[in-house]
Amino acid sequence: MQTDALRTRSRALIAFTAAAILTLASLAAPVQAAPRGTVTTASLAAPLPQPRQQILAGVLWKCAGERCIAPADGSRAVVSCQRVARAFGTVASFATPTGEINPEELSRCNAS
Repeated sequence: MQTDALRTRSRALIAFTAAAILTLASLAAPVQAAPRGTVTTASLAAPLPQPRQQILAGVLWKCAGERCIAPADGSRAVVSCQRVARAFGTVASFATPTGEINPEELSRCNAS
């Protein structure tokens, strides 16, 4: 009888330890990048001297060098591009999950 109780406790302890290890491992894992197709990206004409972050219309834009990235927010691409151009400088290219804006839209973006 004592042997059965000991085995049951041992199994419970093993299960608990395994669950604790898996939980800690998941917390220590690096955050994965957003899946492709869920971000908006902008390439700036001139690199920023240092990385910057700014919230534009409720969306956090993170820029480093010539590259800016933000979660897709459903705004019209040209409007989002204009916000980025006003905040970070001339935009060389701008892409949403649906694709890159055309040269005419890029000109309107930078004209603001």
